[in-house]
Amino acid sequence: MTRAKRLEPVKEIAAREERAAARQLNELQRRVNEARERLVELQAWDGEYAEDRAQGSFNLAELQGLREFMLRLGDAIEQQRMVVLEAEAALALGREAWLATHTRHTALTQVIEQYRRDAERQEQRREQQQSDEFAARHHAGNKGE
Repeated sequence: MTRAKRLEPVKEIAAREERAAARQLNELQRRVNEARERLVELQAWDGEYAEDRAQGSFNLAELQGLREFMLRLGDAIEQQRMVVLEAEAALALGREAWLATHTRHTALTQVIEQYRRDAERQEQRREQQQSDEFAARHHAGNKGE
């Protein structure tokens, strides 16, 4: 069995690992996108309620309720910012993990191809040597006749 054939199963494992890392990376990107969208929604609500408060006239109870709601909304926005940051950090780690598996798979593919080319050159040299030996024997045999 050639070196290239012996490495094929290792390359297939590396390819599976790379595909799994790519799926994980896609999932992490989806989570970042969702977290960012949620943050944008919360910020839009904050803007709408702030505008309503500035334009409206409220009694004291309504104003206190709106103020408490705005505080809770502000807390939710801060929490969502943290969710976004955590999701982005996980995405960065996922990108590094995918890159490592991609690099390994690519390197194995290149090594296997080099081994195949080396084996082909070696086979061509062997065939040429056999052809040269046959021609030399044939030529030597013709001299003796």
